Amino acid sequence: MKFRKEEDLLYRKFEKARKEEEARIHAEFREEWERELDKLASKFESLRDDPSTVSRMRAKEREELERHMTIRRDKKREQITRKLLEHER
Repeated sequence: MKFRKEEDLLYRKFEKARKEEEARIHAEFREEWERELDKLASKFESLRDDPSTVSRMRAKEREELERHMTIRRDKKREQITRKLLEHER
C-alpha cells in the first residue's frame, strides 16, 4: 500500500511537471509566432505599390512561416517528451 501511494505521488508530480512544461512551450511558441508575424507584416507594409503581388507574397511567406513554426514546435515537443520520459524512468 505504501509503495502504491508513493508511486501515485510520483506519477502526479511528473504529470504536473509535464503539463507545466507543455504550457510554457505553448506560450513560448505563441510569442515567437507573433514576433514572426509582426516581422512579416512590417516587411509587406513597404510594398504597398502592387496589391496583387503583395497578397501573393504574403500568402507564400505566411505558409512558409507556418510550416517552419510547426516543424519547430513538433521537434521541441518531442524533445521535451523524450526528456520527461527519460526522467520518469
